[in-house]
Amino acid sequence: MQAKEIIKEANLLYKALAPVLQLGPAYGDYVLTDLARVVRICGRSNADISSNELLAYLVLFGLVKADKDKLNVALHLWDYSSQTRREYEKQTLKLIMDFTQQDGAIDRLDLPGLLEAIDRNQGAQYTSHVINAIYRFAQIIIKADNQVTMQEMDALSLIWKLLHNSSSNAANPAVNLSGNDRSVNPTAAAQSASNPAQLSDVMAELNQLIGMTEVKEEVKTLTNFLRVQQVRSQRGLAKTPVSLHAVFCGPPGTGKTTVARLMGKIYKDLGFLTKGHLVETDRSGMVAGYVGQTAQNVDELVNQALDGVLFIDEAYTLKPPGDGRDFGQEAIDTLLKRMEDHRDRLVVVVAGYQAEMQAFIESNPGLKSRFNRYFYFNDYTPDELLEIFLKLAEKSHFTLTPPAQQATLKVLQSVYENRDKTFGNARLVRNLFEKIVERQANRLASVSQYDLTDRLLTTLQPEDIPVDEYLGADHWMPLENDGQESVQGSLTQFEQELTQDGLLEQPAIEANFEGNNGQGKPQNTATVAGSISISSVGNSAGSSNTVSNTGASLSPTIDPALASVFDQPPPPVPAELTERSNRPMEQPPTAALQPPPPVPSAAPPPATPENTLMQIQALMARSLQAQGIQAKANLRNGCLQVMFEATPAPEMPKMIALMRQLIQKVGTQNISRLQLYGREIGQEFPTWSKEFRLG
Repeated sequence: MQAKEIIKEANLLYKALAPVLQLGPAYGDYVLTDLARVVRICGRSNADISSNELLAYLVLFGLVKADKDKLNVALHLWDYSSQTRREYEKQTLKLIMDFTQQDGAIDRLDLPGLLEAIDRNQGAQYTSHVINAIYRFAQIIIKADNQVTMQEMDALSLIWKLLHNSSSNAANPAVNLSGNDRSVNPTAAAQSASNPAQLSDVMAELNQLIGMTEVKEEVKTLTNFLRVQQVRSQRGLAKTPVSLHAVFCGPPGTGKTTVARLMGKIYKDLGFLTKGHLVETDRSGMVAGYVGQTAQNVDELVNQALDGVLFIDEAYTLKPPGDGRDFGQEAIDTLLKRMEDHRDRLVVVVAGYQAEMQAFIESNPGLKSRFNRYFYFNDYTPDELLEIFLKLAEKSHFTLTPPAQQATLKVLQSVYENRDKTFGNARLVRNLFEKIVERQANRLASVSQYDLTDRLLTTLQPEDIPVDEYLGADHWMPLENDGQESVQGSLTQFEQELTQDGLLEQPAIEANFEGNNGQGKPQNTATVAGSISISSVGNSAGSSNTVSNTGASLSPTIDPALASVFDQPPPPVPAELTERSNRPMEQPPTAALQPPPPVPSAAPPPATPENTLMQIQALMARSLQAQGIQAKANLRNGCLQVMFEATPAPEMPKMIALMRQLIQKVGTQNISRLQLYGREIGQEFPTWSKEFRLG
């Protein structure tokens, strides 16, 4: 990438950041710190920060700080004085290190969380524009050295997560500001300017949560009751005693913490709590290993939660069954005392699995008398899990193609049907989303950097969905077998095209015909016996008929390493069978058929991934050159990725057949997974894609 392009993109980013920079000098340091982290994350992926990457940061630093000297070097001297460039490369690298070594945290971006707080409190819209601009800057950094590696794709994926997951960043980032106004803390300023949330807004936020129909109704009922109590109090009428403490029963990942946080806001808006904040803890935060320390831990937690909500996850672990010497009982006793002492300033919510929580509450009269309000959270259904996934993808600027969405739903249906007590629900969805984003990054590693557009980076395809991990690996070229018409159409196409195009050597392709008796497998076998090696599989266990009723025993030619991919190893096509392919199948050959003699060949090269890739590339070039088809291949960590390009797009069955024969030639020692893509030249997205597991 040319220096002019780098400078142009840096200037565009500066314009996008201008509204934020106008908020004060401190915000410029937040911007430069996060951009320095982006540069280091990208540089870490290939253990180097290139000259172009340093140029991009130098331009932004000069613009943000209005440093005319640095801007003059970047704009006028960078390409014309190698000595000056080397000097300022060192200075720029030092700036990057200074901004990122204040707290040692690199895998963190503070600006998104800061801007989200400002947007909420001031009704502004800084976040989306700045996030998009920074991500574009990251793309420029990745492309600055004119090549995109798999490691750089992983770095880009990490930056995307950091930009769109501000909740994982520090609430009050500890950045050492280098500007004049060191006393300014934008996050604290935004929080101090916040207004009390309106009850209607909190209820609207609750209603936007996916699922939880019964929980929403219970919260609504409680809110209405408390609202009436508030009016009665304002009019000097007696209030009905009510306990705000609650028990949340349900599996993990069902939104218990989120609902507890919203209830704190409701209590605050109705005047029952003055702060309404949430303090989360569990057994590890309460129980210590020696006498006296547990009570101290509980006291500290209660003090933090006063005027708000104390949320204790897996509270039943405070009283493990059958262990009277456990310090968990001390935590319970201390908590009950503090609940009584601060009955008007403290709300406690305990959460965990339903059966365990009921046993926990029943085990102590003090707990039973204080916790009499139960909320039950159920597992999300597959459709609800998909809705959570789509919401998460949208928040992270990803979209799914319809086939990808269907594949995701199949995975979620599978995990839901096989769920157990520890089913993760929304947590599982988040983990699945992260895995899919990683697979997308691996897929895009084979795409040319010139095709690495925003649309391509934000679109999830079916091959990104780990269906094979949940539903089992796909077989090679699964032919449709739900009707004779579809099968016959496929066979006619193969018979005409594979033999005419000369893409393959004989035998051209192996295929399994699966189905019940009487569905025409032998007849279809006869139709293509001249060009395709066939195995016909009936519905009887162990049946393996090469041609109907021949009785011949044929030796397979498939590499034993590939045998596990197929239901049965397909045999070769003998010359005799080829000559008789047009005869009626009721006249099979009676003589025993022998496989063709082996062809002498030179000793194969060492079976390294590099040699395997070179062999495949050479074989593809020899097979595809005359057909006007281009192929790009990448082999990494046992995954062979091949992109076929032509006008029109290459046809999937023919490319699968070709790759099958090529892999038979080179072996599977270094290949455990195969990903194939076909697209028309000049198009951004593949027309088709297919993935296979060879192990």
